[in-house]
Amino acid sequence: MKFLLAIPLLFVYFFSSAQPFEGQITYQNSYKSKVPGVSNKDYADMYGKSYVYSIKEGDYKIVTSNGMINWQLYINKDNKIYNKIANAEAIVWIDGRQNFDSIISTEIKKNATEVLGYACDELTIICKNSIEKYYFSSYLPVDISKFTQHLYGHWYDYLKVSATIPLKTITENDQFVTTSTVTNVKEMKLSESLFQLPRNAKIEKIKLDPKY
Repeated sequence: MKFLLAIPLLFVYFFSSAQPFEGQITYQNSYKSKVPGVSNKDYADMYGKSYVYSIKEGDYKIVTSNGMINWQLYINKDNKIYNKIANAEAIVWIDGRQNFDSIISTEIKKNATEVLGYACDELTIICKNSIEKYYFSSYLPVDISKFTQHLYGHWYDYLKVSATIPLKTITENDQFVTTSTVTNVKEMKLSESLFQLPRNAKIEKIKLDPKY
């Protein structure tokens, strides 16, 4: 097992004092395959063409339009990320503190692009096995104190720079490049039941490949 090297981000961008966003955000996904014999459509079928991201305080849920993962649920009090995989009986979970892909460097570019009419800065996180780019404005503020232990996927590393939900992300690894872009935002009060596990669900811990 490899462990995450603690390399601090070079920038502390801002901490939003605005009311944290509560509601649902729709993202559209696109994929560019880097593997011979695997098409862009194959990856879209595997991982989903779109998803709805719902957030309430420190909990969030991602529901995909299609793909091998039906939904993903982060429960703050457990610091666990639960995944419902299609055709699998058990719901599997990941420890939010786990992250095998260590950060090498970070960079910020001001006013790099525009999404939904908002000027966005770009945060690039270069990792051992991937490159992650986040495009953000102050449009969708987050209480980052709720996610200090969410190291998986470099989520807290991103949030402590931006303090907001990204409007666009680009992730590149040795298999593909995926781009997720916000297409719709719906601010609304969400039921706490949305962020609860199904009753009597079978729960198992997932075994992660330390390469990713």
